[in-house]
Amino acid sequence: MMHKGLIITGMLLLPFCMGASPDSPLSRPEPGGGEMPPRRVPGEYIVQLKTSVEDGKAFLSELLSGLPLKEVKLVSASSQFYKLKLDPDPGLDAIKKALSDSPYIISVEPNFLYQKF
Repeated sequence: MMHKGLIITGMLLLPFCMGASPDSPLSRPEPGGGEMPPRRVPGEYIVQLKTSVEDGKAFLSELLSGLPLKEVKLVSASSQFYKLKLDPDPGLDAIKKALSDSPYIISVEPNFLYQKF
């Protein structure tokens, strides 16, 4: 009887040991054989500043004055995360270039969309 229990347990655990299913978003390759790029909100970026910056909105607006900045919104006061909206979207490289000379920038990344699996 114990042997049957182990077989049933093994059968129930087998799908978890095999990795992502073919229908899982993690296992779908991009057409052409590459991996799917992460999805993001077009024209939105998340910037983290050092806590020594007093007015992050004004600071970022000044640094990005040469770009089509539409909005700067504080997302997390304790961690100093700001969401930038630009239209048209100049791209991540242009944002990084505009912010690269400042020692107060911790990180810059696109505003990625996260999905619940």
